[in-house]
Amino acid sequence: MVVCSPVVAMIVERVKVGLRRATAQGKKLGRLRLAKKVEQAVLRELEKGRGIHAVARTLGIGTRTVQRIMKRTPVA
Repeated sequence: MVVCSPVVAMIVERVKVGLRRATAQGKKLGRLRLAKKVEQAVLRELEKGRGIHAVARTLGIGTRTVQRIMKRTPVA
């Protein structure tokens, strides 16, 4: 069983209240999606036979982002 201090519990509760309020106001939570243009550029580069690191370096994005795009869209 994890017991946290009253200060931590208060902070957790305030964060939850803030998130609920933001959601109620219609704000979108989470990270923004990558632009379609960038996704298409990644797929084009991969279809040319370039590697994950080369594509990431060329487009200025992370290798994990390239891998995530590959996983979502199978490349021939």
